[in-house]
Formats: sequence, C-alpha cells, structure tokens
Amino acid sequence: MGPEYYLVGSLVLAAFSIPAILSAWIDRRSPWRALVVILIAAWLFFRYTRLTDNSLSLAEITAAFAKVIGDILR
Repeated sequence: MGPEYYLVGSLVLAAFSIPAILSAWIDRRSPWRALVVILIAAWLFFRYTRLTDNSLSLAEITAAFAKVIGDILR
C-alpha cells in the first residue's frame, strides 16, 4: 500500500466526519464518534507525511485520488 492510500483515506475520512461534528454540535450532543474518525484521519495524514518528503500540492492530491481510484477499478 503506497502513501497515496494514506492521503486519500485521510481526506475522505475527514470529509465525512466534519459534517458529523457540526451536526452533533448543532444538536448539542457530544461528537465522540466523529472526533475518533478525525483522529484516525489525522493519524493517516501524519503517516503520509512521514512516508513522503515532498510538499503537498493540489496536483499531487488529484493524482493520488486518480491513482487510488484506478487501482480500485483494476
């Protein structure tokens, strides 16, 4: 599993958990599950940064998504 999987996984998890956190705060509930998912996403992103030494750009993010989706569809 390449570092692209860590990047894509962290971005997807963060994208799904942020609305859950906002919804929980609006409903005055504690967002424990969503916070755990954000921590997992942060760990995956930290793992990605440790595996790669280059800076992160928008082109790299889209290339990582294309590579991961291409690997899944193959």
